[in-house]
Amino acid sequence: MRGTSSRTSFRILGDFDPDYITSLLETAPTRVHRKGEKDKSGKPFERDGWFLSTGLPNAASVEQQFLELTRLLLGKSEIIKTLCKRYSVDVFCGITSEEQGGFGLSTQALRIFSEFGIGLEVSLILLDK
Repeated sequence: MRGTSSRTSFRILGDFDPDYITSLLETAPTRVHRKGEKDKSGKPFERDGWFLSTGLPNAASVEQQFLELTRLLLGKSEIIKTLCKRYSVDVFCGITSEEQGGFGLSTQALRIFSEFGIGLEVSLILLDK
């Protein structure tokens, strides 16, 4: 869709040391925040956060973003399932568009949810022209 961008990240929220999550997953996060640190609006975060983004441009499709996250996390499903028992773990997808539209996902793109046992959180923003 013209005028559409998306960003996707694997995220873990809870009470933890982000370095602990990094060592378990053997993957460097794209971003972390600590409980009590302030967000862009100045409001303190209520939980620690560990985030892994795809590194793809915002113009990449949701399908491409999910496939890349799956690739980045392959071989870590047992660790992720264990983390799910202790923390809030999901995939966040933010989509911003200048026009009405939608998207479809292949079974390969949906694999991240079944293999890792995690949910999806979607934020849709429709911009005024």
